[in-house]
Amino acid sequence: MCWGSSWYNLGIRKKIVLSNTIALLIGFIILHLSLIVFTPSVYVNYRKYVINKKIDKLIDKLETTKFNDLNEKLDDFTYDNDIMMTITDNDGKIVYTSFRDGYVIPSEYHLKSTRSDITRLNITKDFTFKQIDNKECNLNIHIPVRSEEIRTIIRVFLPFAIISTLMISMMTALFFSKVISKPLIQLTKKAEGIAKLDFSQNFYSYDKDEIGQLSNSLDIVKSNLSTTIEKLKRANDQLKSDLKKELLVDKERREFMAVISHELKSPITIISGQVQGMIHGIGRYKDRDKYLREVYEVTKVMENLVMEIINVSKNLCSGFEIDREYIDISEMLREVLRSNYYFSEKKKISVYEIIEDDVFVSGDRKLLRKALNNILKNAFEHSPRGGEVRVNLNSNGLSVKNTSVEIPKEDMEKVFHAFYRVDKSRNNRTGGSGLGLYIVYLILEKHDSIKYNLEYSDGYVVFNMEFI
Repeated sequence: MCWGSSWYNLGIRKKIVLSNTIALLIGFIILHLSLIVFTPSVYVNYRKYVINKKIDKLIDKLETTKFNDLNEKLDDFTYDNDIMMTITDNDGKIVYTSFRDGYVIPSEYHLKSTRSDITRLNITKDFTFKQIDNKECNLNIHIPVRSEEIRTIIRVFLPFAIISTLMISMMTALFFSKVISKPLIQLTKKAEGIAKLDFSQNFYSYDKDEIGQLSNSLDIVKSNLSTTIEKLKRANDQLKSDLKKELLVDKERREFMAVISHELKSPITIISGQVQGMIHGIGRYKDRDKYLREVYEVTKVMENLVMEIINVSKNLCSGFEIDREYIDISEMLREVLRSNYYFSEKKKISVYEIIEDDVFVSGDRKLLRKALNNILKNAFEHSPRGGEVRVNLNSNGLSVKNTSVEIPKEDMEKVFHAFYRVDKSRNNRTGGSGLGLYIVYLILEKHDSIKYNLEYSDGYVVFNMEFI
């Protein structure tokens, strides 16, 4: 169990080196043992085969050899091949023998024949001896073979062979492990990059083997994973954006309701106090006709406020979709200006207008008319008596400027908030309901083709609309 866990903890290069070395070593040992077992018999058979081939050649040569030279020829053959040979005819008469007196026995034959571990081979062959009247003769050869010596030599060589094989095996395994494991190690490092969501690595390979196929498959996985994560990121960002907008809308809705409660509470308290004073005839409220007119004026203010609130709630809720069309903003602006001339005449305000014809924008006709009306009405209401309003429209956008006292920067940033008024007294007769520019903000936020801003410059409050 311990060895198994250690094996699994090894790197691929070490596994290849170790497994290849063990495999080659086992293979060599099996081969060496096979040599020990089978080499002696193979050697004996090979020795027989070689001697038989030489005998055939010898018989052919004897046909051309003179009779007087036969002994010398046969002596040379036996001596050169370390054998002893006897030739007899059919009558048993010895034609030739190397066992005769005076023959010099081959040294190797003599050495081997004296040992007890020698295997003695006998080869017999019948042939026609043409030099001796074509007699049928029998050739008998004695061959000493020391087969056990071969086994001994192999056994002695075994340790050196094992060491040599082990070294060669390790070097070979190291080389091939580097060749095979290098691309796998590279793939592993690149795959670790994917695990860390790093998709900059390229897996593609031109090799057609299994590693190349694996690389190409990982490249496809990387591409698909990168695309999927990118989509998920975009979806997550969109979800965060939608959630942020929803939270902002919910916050504005709660703030809006809180401000509504506050704005309605004051006039209701005023009306309630005045009516109670008139009912009971307390102090100055005995003059009912006079204070009834004041109550009526307060109720008119409340009526206008409630209508503005209904307009915001009905038409500009978070799920409301605008009805888009191409609108001639030039004609619409002229109509809205005409409907607001009453305010300019009432306060003796000079109106200067430069309106380019046939300026079209994409948007909701009803809502854009409401926005233009609120912008112009706001300009007239906040211009001093005898001031001026300048309206400039062209294909790039709209600019509405009105004379005004300087407005602090912190107030300019809040004018689009619901019920916010620069006049800190919050007098409805001078400051309006505080919803005019808030409604403009809600309308223009629905129109992504229009950018807008409000700024103070050189004694003018300037409302800018840019057509995209």
